[in-house]
Amino acid sequence: MNSIIFINPPFFYNFKIESQSIRGRQSSSSTKRHLDDRNLVTLSTNNYHADAKILVCVHLLNEHGRYNELDQKYLDGQKLIEAFNSYPLTLNFDFPNLGIRKTGRWKLAYTLFLTSPKNIENVSIHIISNTIEVYSSKSYRFY
Repeated sequence: MNSIIFINPPFFYNFKIESQSIRGRQSSSSTKRHLDDRNLVTLSTNNYHADAKILVCVHLLNEHGRYNELDQKYLDGQKLIEAFNSYPLTLNFDFPNLGIRKTGRWKLAYTLFLTSPKNIENVSIHIISNTIEVYSSKSYRFY
């Protein structure tokens, strides 16, 4: 899976997509359909500040990895997860209820924001999933 290792001495961050959907059935405003499989990203780090705040948000990209503000309305579900440090520090960010309202080929972009107390360490890391194929309700049964 996709992984980014970011080193900013004395800290390191390993932001990784542990599992991701590769296909799904088109969601709609009246019928929420989640993508197949789990969408799980993890963070491993040695930054143990107990009051550090960590946010992971997800955005929808087209199949070429380009962001378009108008496409964001097609992404359903929980798009932001907040966590606080705990030891040992491998945090799981599970996005179990994501759905996409438009057929086609898409990617998910995960952005991690970490802020430490007194601005000791502020980090922003981006990672992009592999392509997800979203099928219409009629054609989905064949996959």
